[in-house]
Amino acid sequence: MRTSAVIPVRGLGALVEGCLESLERQSRPLDEVVLVDDAPEPVIPEDSRYDVVRSGGVGPYAARNLGWRAASGDAVLFLDARSRPRPRWAEALVGVLEREGVGLAGGDVVVPPGRSVASRVAALEQPFSVDSYVDRAWYMPYLPTCSLAVRREVLEELDGFAATRSGGDADLCWRAQESGWRLEVARDVLMDWLPRDGYRDYLEQHYRYGRSNTHLRRAWAERGAEQAVATSPLVLARMTGTAVARAAYGLARGRSDRVHYALLEGARVATRLGVRRALAEVPR
Repeated sequence: MRTSAVIPVRGLGALVEGCLESLERQSRPLDEVVLVDDAPEPVIPEDSRYDVVRSGGVGPYAARNLGWRAASGDAVLFLDARSRPRPRWAEALVGVLEREGVGLAGGDVVVPPGRSVASRVAALEQPFSVDSYVDRAWYMPYLPTCSLAVRREVLEELDGFAATRSGGDADLCWRAQESGWRLEVARDVLMDWLPRDGYRDYLEQHYRYGRSNTHLRRAWAERGAEQAVATSPLVLARMTGTAVARAAYGLARGRSDRVHYALLEGARVATRLGVRRALAEVPR
């Protein structure tokens, strides 16, 4: 199989350099790397290590569509600027993809703890584990686009990703499985993913998760996806109060574990606020 890596990039030039360096150390060298510059104005320079596609700022999943259509690989390996593939990543995923009937492949992704509180909390959470996406999937299994290999014929058959802000990975994986393709994983840890460092970025990420998950459930309601339910303002107020109290106690006593759990509780609040916002956006 000819292999192409596709990376959408929007204002993360320093981060993508680390991703490119990791790709250069692959045990199975990639045939091409396509960077999709998704900024409104071009920011990614031309470089012999990769091909550049300029999107003009269409959003991450529309950018991925531009990327795979510009690529020539039979196997398209999606990742993002925060992805740090381990040396056997491409070899292992393509090996899974080469099995008969397999259209989508992935591996376990680990979020390493960083120096900031937000990054250490993300490491506690481990949001991209195979366990949560595949083994205990709330609907059908799917794989995140920070580490996802797809046969080109699957992308062509399904016309790629839905051009949404978030949730396009689940939608593609589900449509592929509905069409008869299998999703399989390599059980090894093949990818590290660098988390966000700021409190606000971390909480905004969870707010987006809540919104996108709710819209995704709504889009798949007729196929049996369980629908989201709004958390009451009173419960949200109590959760927020608990998070604030834990943070205050942890800061006063020098208990970093309390601060970590306070931020986790804050993330749960942000997710539920995202759900409420999405439910309000959907016509009833």
